[in-house]
Amino acid sequence: MGRLTTPLLFLAILLFLGSLAIHVATYFDLYLPDRWPILWGVYILVFVMSIFVVVDGKERTGAPGKVPLFTAFEPGSKSLAEFVAAILIFYAVLVLMIWFVSPNQGNPDRIDGRAVISSHGRIVRELTEKEYSHARAVEMRGLSALVLLFSGVDALEVLSLFLLEKKRRSMDSAAASRVV
Repeated sequence: MGRLTTPLLFLAILLFLGSLAIHVATYFDLYLPDRWPILWGVYILVFVMSIFVVVDGKERTGAPGKVPLFTAFEPGSKSLAEFVAAILIFYAVLVLMIWFVSPNQGNPDRIDGRAVISSHGRIVRELTEKEYSHARAVEMRGLSALVLLFSGVDALEVLSLFLLEKKRRSMDSAAASRVV
C-alpha cells in the first residue's frame, strides 16, 4: 500500500467521525442526509472503503474464505481492536433488534406534502413535523449503526496497516544505516 496509507488513514478516520455524527444526530430526531443529501456520500464512501479493506486483506494475507482483520497489529493491539470491533457489532445488532421489535404501523413518508405514516401505499395516520422527524430518525438509526460499524472496522484496519508501514520504514532505515 506504501505511501497511500497515510491519506487512507485520514479518510477512514474522517468517514468514521462523519458516520458517528450522522448516527448521533438520529438520537436528536435529526436525520442529516435528509437535510443535506450530499451526506449520502459518506455512506457510499464507507462501503467503498470496506470493499478496499476486504480486497487488500485478501491480497496481503492470501487467506481463502473469511478475510482476517487487524493482522498488522501487534498481539496486544490486535486484541484491543477486536474488542472495539465486537462492541461496534454488538451495538449495531442491538439497535437493529430494538428497531425490529418496536411496534410500527408503517413507514414515515410525505404524501402530497403531508407528513404521514403509510403502509403499502395507504395512509395510516397523519403526523406532526416533530413526530415525522422522530419516526424518520428512528427508521434510519439502524442503517446509520451499520455504517458506523463498517466505518469503525475500516478505520481500525487502516490504522493497523499504517502502523505496519511505519514499522517497515523504521526497520528499512535502521538496516540502511547499518549498511553505511
